[in-house]
Amino acid sequence: MPQSDPVASIGFIDDAHTFGGTQIALARAIAALLAGSPLNIVCVCPKATEKAIVKITGRHERLRFVGCPAALPLNIAWFPLRIARFHSILRRLVRQGINEWWLNLAGIEFGLAPLLALRRLGIKPTAWLHNPSSFTSYSARASWLRRGLSRLRDAAAERWVFPLHTRLLLPSRAAEESLRARVRGGVEIATGHLYPALAELTEWMPASARGDGELRMWMIGRIDFAPKNNLAALRVLRNLLREGVRARLMVVGEGQDAGCFAMAARVLGVHEHVEMLGWMGDPWQQVSFDDVVLVPSVLEGMPLVALEAMQRGLRLVVTPIAPFREACPKEVVAEGMEDGALAAKVREVALLEHGALVKLYRERLERFSQLAFVRNFAALLPPELNAQTWARAEGWAE
Repeated sequence: MPQSDPVASIGFIDDAHTFGGTQIALARAIAALLAGSPLNIVCVCPKATEKAIVKITGRHERLRFVGCPAALPLNIAWFPLRIARFHSILRRLVRQGINEWWLNLAGIEFGLAPLLALRRLGIKPTAWLHNPSSFTSYSARASWLRRGLSRLRDAAAERWVFPLHTRLLLPSRAAEESLRARVRGGVEIATGHLYPALAELTEWMPASARGDGELRMWMIGRIDFAPKNNLAALRVLRNLLREGVRARLMVVGEGQDAGCFAMAARVLGVHEHVEMLGWMGDPWQQVSFDDVVLVPSVLEGMPLVALEAMQRGLRLVVTPIAPFREACPKEVVAEGMEDGALAAKVREVALLEHGALVKLYRERLERFSQLAFVRNFAALLPPELNAQTWARAEGWAE
């Protein structure tokens, strides 16, 4: 189908000012759609996000990028200017025939300016909301003023922002249920879930086991105590050391709490067994089959780190929150959130036979394939786009 045909075009918008798991999910979604559908894709995003996405998708004749301003903390004085800027950008694209729009959101506070611009243009977009958590859940230990402001922001989002979308899609059934629980009486919204797509592995080889008897745990991702519960990894390490296990914690990632995390390692007396590696483009090349990937999160939508570890057949331990129970086999899910339960599961998983572990992962990972994503995505499109995308996906499957 010609690239100029408006029927075969779809637009994604991501105005985040940083690049993280939400943007990785978008990049992989675009890669899957380019491979398994005839869609022409326009991605409206900041330049830095474009560069990061292209590293995953590559350049493609059916993929076009349009630059936009990055989202900043909401400022009432400047926000109307952001709406005007997005209106100018999106009006031009709508005139080119692009009428199906998706907002890729790390949180409901993102995408507000393009959302209002699209509504002014008569378009009600779909939101792929990767984090359903409320502002209040992040401010439990904050000052009374911040807690009060968070409650006001949550009430405004639930009453006025949620209904502005055609539907709110979450990355898991558990995340959808979490969002539904936030909806107040009298507010009607359409929800659903859309599992993210995993990239196809090409040439990945795990690091060689060192054979020195030391148990290495890896914590990979953002260092942000409220959702990621990073300090639990330090306490698990302390438990293992006290039990006589030779253990080491490898920390990959950066975040607002990185300094406090390093200080906590000293306070707990485990700093000599912790390696802070910072951000790494591909940490998986360093992880061996004998290591254990620990994901101690208390809040997740659909954790990409856990999915990627499973895809690579690596040993994994996760907390018993609903998204992990949905995505991971029960054999790698801890019995409880307590440090002792996590440490016990680390010891158990470290002894599992690798072949058996891979079999456990295989069935769970089918729902995150590129083909599964394209099929699920097609079902959410208007009829004319659905038919084209579904036909291409079925041919791709063969």
